[in-house]
Amino acid sequence: GWWYSKSKQYGEKNVLYETYNAFYQLLQATYRLRQLPEVLAASAEFRHINETKPSDSPALGQLYERLKKDKLMVKPKYEQPKILRGNLLLHAHLLRLTDSLPAEARQDLDKMLRKAPELLEGMVEIAYQRKWLDTAFSALGLQQSIVQALWPPATSLAQLPCLGEAEIKAILQHPAVKTLRDYLLLSDADKPGLQGLTPEDRDEV
Repeated sequence: GWWYSKSKQYGEKNVLYETYNAFYQLLQATYRLRQLPEVLAASAEFRHINETKPSDSPALGQLYERLKKDKLMVKPKYEQPKILRGNLLLHAHLLRLTDSLPAEARQDLDKMLRKAPELLEGMVEIAYQRKWLDTAFSALGLQQSIVQALWPPATSLAQLPCLGEAEIKAILQHPAVKTLRDYLLLSDADKPGLQGLTPEDRDEV
């Protein structure tokens, strides 16, 4: 009886009906990739995770100021604490800034990332039903960004292991390299950015 009562709260793709309602209300035909983390953070599943913790201060405040100063996050439209916290944690992941998060926040982010693929499928479904093709593609793009922990204007080369900013900058200065595929097509002897790595790290790349 308990399982049946709980299961009635969920629609397709194991997404809460409350979340579908939130997506219906918040998604807009004009929304693209940069607006979607906030919509995802408004899901019921993420709001249940993102209770404010005493350890959040001052780390999340400093993160918010950094994202705002560097214009790495769209100005929040919904400043309810649970949605804002979820939005900040998603951006910390996408921008690879999770080392600055308190332990409790990292644990909550892990829970969000495990749930994110199902929620994004629900978002794609709603955009498709409304015939918002660009919004649906943007939701698929967010799914890819979350898997890769990449956020514009980051390059796909950041997926390679053992490479820091200096190595990636050296790679992008090569006239034949614009994308990860371009880099992979170079012979190993011609690949820039590997000179300062240990033999083990070179093999990893």
